[in-house]
Amino acid sequence: MGGTARIGSWAVPLRTVAFRFVLIYVVVFALSSAAIVGFTYWNTKRALDAGTDQIIQAEITGLSEQYQRLGLAGLTDAVIGRSSHGGQSLYLLTDSLKRPIAGNLDRWPDIEARDGDFIEFDYVFGNSAKQERRRARGRVFLLTGGFRLLVARDVHERYQTEQLFTTTLPWSVGLLLILGLVGGVLMSRNLLSRLDSINRTSLEIMAGDLSRRVPVTVAHDEYDTLAANLNSMLDRIAQLMSGLRDVTDSVAHDLRSPLNRLRTRLEG
Repeated sequence: MGGTARIGSWAVPLRTVAFRFVLIYVVVFALSSAAIVGFTYWNTKRALDAGTDQIIQAEITGLSEQYQRLGLAGLTDAVIGRSSHGGQSLYLLTDSLKRPIAGNLDRWPDIEARDGDFIEFDYVFGNSAKQERRRARGRVFLLTGGFRLLVARDVHERYQTEQLFTTTLPWSVGLLLILGLVGGVLMSRNLLSRLDSINRTSLEIMAGDLSRRVPVTVAHDEYDTLAANLNSMLDRIAQLMSGLRDVTDSVAHDLRSPLNRLRTRLEG
């Protein structure tokens, strides 16, 4: 009785096989979803970075040709001309002490990079009245005499999307796990209630009430099929027991007369 009460109790859905199955499924689904979304984002980011790097490399190639043909003065004019066009391209030409010579960046970003390295950095966009901190991706190109050229592209929108993604993905996975746990508890309780009705009926039959039968719902699911089969088995057992009683009564009736005669002889 005690063991069955524990099985039917609403306080132990976490111990059930159904809950464990649901929990395993939710965990696997959450991890798989996170892995797929993470891989998709990583692959997309890599493709976007590759496209940005190609544009930057093309810019550097053009400016390098200007530098080789016209020297530092020609490069300075080219940087000034390209900087005046605006857009997402960023340029900065500095001397050996990183003091600006030309470009649309006010100062050298707070980074350490070797020649040819692709880097990401923050820069300030706008005038003194309204400034905005944005994100850029660029490449450093070292010139003779210690001069430096930085060519970059504004990638602030992509950076914001990346930050939003890295923030929301863990929360999404956590929320999915929480909802899965709640769903697992509810499903476990539903299954426990069905099993509890079967257990109660079994106990009543074991106590001697052979007329009891397992309830069958209108759902017609696997549990109803099991209940119907159990009820059919109980009906068959009842028929066999009824037949056994009939046979026993007949044998007792047939033996009554010989036993009475034998008793009379023994008493005489």
